[in-house]
Amino acid sequence: MWQVGAARLWREVAAGGDSPADKEKVEKLTLDQTATKLFYVIGQALVLGSSLVVRSREAGEQASLQEGRVASMETEQANDELAKMKSDQDSLTDKLERSGVLVNELREALNKAKESAVEEFKSSSEFVVAVEDSASKYFGEGFDFWKVQLRRHHPDLAIDLEGTVVDQNMLTEQDEAAEENEREKLGENKGVIKYFPEVVHYIRM
Repeated sequence: MWQVGAARLWREVAAGGDSPADKEKVEKLTLDQTATKLFYVIGQALVLGSSLVVRSREAGEQASLQEGRVASMETEQANDELAKMKSDQDSLTDKLERSGVLVNELREALNKAKESAVEEFKSSSEFVVAVEDSASKYFGEGFDFWKVQLRRHHPDLAIDLEGTVVDQNMLTEQDEAAEENEREKLGENKGVIKYFPEVVHYIRM
C-alpha cells in the first residue's frame, strides 16, 4: 500500500511539485522506504540463514546417515567374511576328522592284511620248507664242522662224515691255531724241564 503512495508521490515531485512540504514527504517516504527495504533484506537474510541452517542440518543428518549406512555395510561385510571363514574352518576341520578316520581305517585294514598274509604263509608248505632250510643251514653247517673236529681228535669214534660239507679254510685256521697253542705249551714245558727236571720226570711216570 505504501508503495502505491510512494509511486504517486514520486510522480508529483517529478511533475514539478517542489514545495517544502512535498520535499519533506519525499524525504520521509524515502526514509520509510529505506527502512522497509532494510527490514525486508534483514528478513530475507534471516529466512536465508534459517534455510541454510536447516539445509546444513539436513546435510549433516544425511552425512551421518550415509556414514551409518557405510559402517553398517562394513560391519555386515565383516560379519559375512567372518561367517565364511568360520564355515571354511569348520569344513576343513570336518575334512581333517574324516581324513583321520580314513587313515585309522586304512591302518586297521593294512594290519589285518599283514596278519592274514602271515597266517596264510605259515599255513602254506612254502613256510615249512623255508623254516627247514633255514634251520638246516644255520644248525647244519656248525654241526658238520664240529662233527669233523670230533672225528679228527677222536678217530677211533665211528662218526659218519658222509654228505658233510665243511669250510676247509676254517679247518686250516683251526689247525694252525692248535699248532701254535701246542708250541706255546711246549715252550712253557721246556722252561719247566730246564729248571725242574725231577718234577717233569715224576709227571711222565
